[in-house]
Amino acid sequence: MRRRAAAALAVTSLWLSAGCGGTEHEAADPVRVGPVATPAGPTGTEMPFARFLPGDGELKEMQRAESVLLNSCMAEFGFRTRITAHSDAALLADLRRGTTLPRTAQEARAYGFHNVPVEGGGRDGSAPGPGRQTRLLVLNGPDPRPAPDGAPAAGPDREVNGRAVPPGGCAGRTERALAEGGPAESAAHPGNSALNTLLRLRSAAWAQAAADPAYTGMTAAWSACMKRAGFSYRDFDAAAEDPAWTRTATAGAREKAAATADLRCRTAVNYLGVSEAVHLAHERRAVRDNAATLASVKAHYDAVARNAARVP
Repeated sequence: MRRRAAAALAVTSLWLSAGCGGTEHEAADPVRVGPVATPAGPTGTEMPFARFLPGDGELKEMQRAESVLLNSCMAEFGFRTRITAHSDAALLADLRRGTTLPRTAQEARAYGFHNVPVEGGGRDGSAPGPGRQTRLLVLNGPDPRPAPDGAPAAGPDREVNGRAVPPGGCAGRTERALAEGGPAESAAHPGNSALNTLLRLRSAAWAQAAADPAYTGMTAAWSACMKRAGFSYRDFDAAAEDPAWTRTATAGAREKAAATADLRCRTAVNYLGVSEAVHLAHERRAVRDNAATLASVKAHYDAVARNAARVP
């Protein structure tokens, strides 16, 4: 579980049964936080949303099947590609797993609150060149934005090598194929709607958790600890998002010191134990209050897993 909820989610079409208010049933009874442990490090606790998600093996099979279908579709348009499909494994693992700290002590000393460099990046499997734009058109489909005069985008770019590009390109066709047999709307509106729905529910649960007295009390104790170390911040985000850190491409000495003090103070106030207990309680409430939505999420992922297993 990461240290804070995801920022605003661009969810334009929630195909599942969740209502606009965030839960299917407004809870009248208060959320009760259970026992608070004192873990020495990151925990392996299974979080409440985990049972609605595919496992690691299923995720690998889904990625394999999606890659096969994408490359097969591209071949129909005359393109030989070696696309490796994007995997949501990291995001789903974040939904499943227990609580961890935002960075290690070594990372704090080296990078402060700056992002830790990561290797690699997404690739579409095609070499650069004059045909790259056409390959991307086939992969992702024509631009769905309307023309300046309000008319839908149109023109010869809807066909490539004499074949009509499917809605959403090969990526859209692949997602629809893998979602077949699941909730009807998942096939009509692919594009990680199930994942976005889960993230939306967790974001709402975390917002409630952040206002829980157990959590605000822990945050206040952390703030006092930071003040004793020479840093004045009301909460974790205020420290991590201090505008001073954005003025340089890399962390300076003060930022590194603040990030190191942040970890030390989190340990002193039992951030891991309190945070996990509070989030467990509020996520359990979210599961209880959104049973139909989460059943649809699970049905979607079950359908994708079944279809992926059939792809040779």
